[in-house]
Amino acid sequence: MNSQEIEKILERYFNGETSRDEELALNAFFSKKDVPAHLKSLKPMFNYLDEASQEELDEDFDERFFSNISKKENTKKRSVCKLYLYVSTGVAASILVILGLFYQFDVFSSKMEDTFSDPAVAYNEARKALLFVSYKFNSGLEPAKQLASFDNTMKKINKVSGFGEGVENMEKVSAYQKGLEELSKFSKYYKTETN
Repeated sequence: MNSQEIEKILERYFNGETSRDEELALNAFFSKKDVPAHLKSLKPMFNYLDEASQEELDEDFDERFFSNISKKENTKKRSVCKLYLYVSTGVAASILVILGLFYQFDVFSSKMEDTFSDPAVAYNEARKALLFVSYKFNSGLEPAKQLASFDNTMKKINKVSGFGEGVENMEKVSAYQKGLEELSKFSKYYKTETN
């Protein structure tokens, strides 16, 4: 097959209009050593496509594929179960704390007695006690804030780890893009020659 026929098939190939026999003819043409200079840049693309089409899947490919899908579904179910467990544990702990407070202070059976005769002194003492509780509570929350910061950082790292896969895929797209650029050069050449 001469290069003019190959160029016509290439134009139809990049428009998605070729048959399987024409694609095999293109693969055979580009597997030769003596490819015309203006088509040499397309040779790596067709060699890659030819190698990829010859790869055969393992016999257990379907089993592995569907087992990976079921694993992902199981992990989603587990994460929902963990969420319910955390929420129910938190609710149970809150109920226990409230019951403990009622038991400790016995709110319903004892009467409150005034310990201060001056309301201003009572207010200041209550304010001091509440500030002390607030300080202790906030200092207890500090490690939780650091844990939240760590969690956010880990989420960012997980996003960055997917970047390598994207770069690998972009290398394949880059080779395809080079082929398209060469084809566009070829189509300019083809249009000027036919006019």
